[in-house]
Amino acid sequence: MPYYTGIGSRITPNEILNVMSQLGNIFKETYILRSGGASGADLAFEKYLNEQEADIFLPWKNFNNHKSNLFHIKNEAYDIASRHHKYWQYLKPATKKLMARNVHQVLGIMLDKPSEFLICWTPDGASSSEEITKDTGGTGLAISVASEFNVPVYNLKNKDVLDSISKQYNIII
Repeated sequence: MPYYTGIGSRITPNEILNVMSQLGNIFKETYILRSGGASGADLAFEKYLNEQEADIFLPWKNFNNHKSNLFHIKNEAYDIASRHHKYWQYLKPATKKLMARNVHQVLGIMLDKPSEFLICWTPDGASSSEEITKDTGGTGLAISVASEFNVPVYNLKNKDVLDSISKQYNIII
């Protein structure tokens, strides 16, 4: 089955978290989720899934009390992350792990199978590397990686995206 990346801000509004949970439940029939186990958007996508329906990449074992065993970050993920974060050299080691984990969310465990698409919510609605601001948060690195690898990004902050997806998948907001 192909993969999609379902991520976003920890401060995603409740009505969008509900949409993400519904999408996760719908997409499990045709896609495997890639996410990061963080509170908010990540857990919303994962809500109705079992272990076989999701690859949850963690920055370290038991991150956010998550039981995923995908916490071994490849060195190449750090290299890719460093290209996408302009202040990389100033980041603390734990933050670097979080950012490198985001690379796996888009490219997979071996970094060789980009997701079919990335769906998220960020406060600024960024959907490409050119639109990323400080308000995009850590999701911005994943959006930037997605842009480099030609993975379409759908940000649910954008009303047209939310309306289109809601209509396409018969989701009630």
